[in-house]
Amino acid sequence: MPFCSAPIFFCFHHEFGADGIAFDHTKENLYVGNLDYGAIMRIPVQSDGSAGTPQVWVSDARLVGCDGIAFDTHDNLYVAVDGQDRVARIDADGNVESVASGPPSMLRRPSSSARRATIHRAV
Repeated sequence: MPFCSAPIFFCFHHEFGADGIAFDHTKENLYVGNLDYGAIMRIPVQSDGSAGTPQVWVSDARLVGCDGIAFDTHDNLYVAVDGQDRVARIDADGNVESVASGPPSMLRRPSSSARRATIHRAV
């Protein structure tokens, strides 16, 4: 999947739905969910605070409709995939795993679970 040096909203030669935003624990990378393409974009933060070149970090059909995103203390990115009524986890290597899903009556619009959240996991 191509990446570009143009503004992030035009990386695929047309607009896409950016939804969900989170810094990693180092604050060296900003991650943005791509609602329409099921991708997570990574934007390096330069030493002067400016944005580097956006890149596609992960692209997966299980992320189409992604909304809220949040990192846990182990560098896993949790993604509320509203469009599929699921929650996915992406590990530091970019592997995607569905960790919760269900019919709309059980897990309807899970994005609030990942917005502005600090996720703690028992070790």
